[in-house]
Amino acid sequence: MTHLRHEAEKLDDWVRFEAEFKGRYAHQLTEQIQMCETDEQLKNIIVGSLISRYGIYYKKESKKNKMNRPSKETQKMIDLMSNSSFSFESSTSRNNMLSQTLHHLQKNSGLFPLFWKADEIWGAGTYIEVLKWLGDQYYSNFEPNDDHIHWLKKYGSLYRLEGKPWEG
Repeated sequence: MTHLRHEAEKLDDWVRFEAEFKGRYAHQLTEQIQMCETDEQLKNIIVGSLISRYGIYYKKESKKNKMNRPSKETQKMIDLMSNSSFSFESSTSRNNMLSQTLHHLQKNSGLFPLFWKADEIWGAGTYIEVLKWLGDQYYSNFEPNDDHIHWLKKYGSLYRLEGKPWEG
């Protein structure tokens, strides 16, 4: 989910499906997947395997006297099976690495509470002094390690092309 985090955060609720296939069934799926020549074939194998093993159906009779009707999520998978214009998107997490870091700084790191505390104690706008101090610390003390250098070599040119994530 991490590479779709920005989309998930816009939703009030969502369902994430994960499946694990083992043994003979897993080998059969692998053989079928290897024979796929189109996204449609691959989609049908993946979705079909999920529906056959993990489809959720209501057992109680509905108001319209329907038995064994699929749940909303299962129905969406069934509908996907008949969607012949489907194709996989090849999105990667690289597009969100900096966005994830920014999200972490905003929500989980304590940076914003630090800004708020500084503003509350010393007055509105004090957070700018904290930012300047952090910038000075960065320029004075930070030494990139091999992981940082490798990441920059791998993704730097892509980010230059795609633009700054905080401007999107």
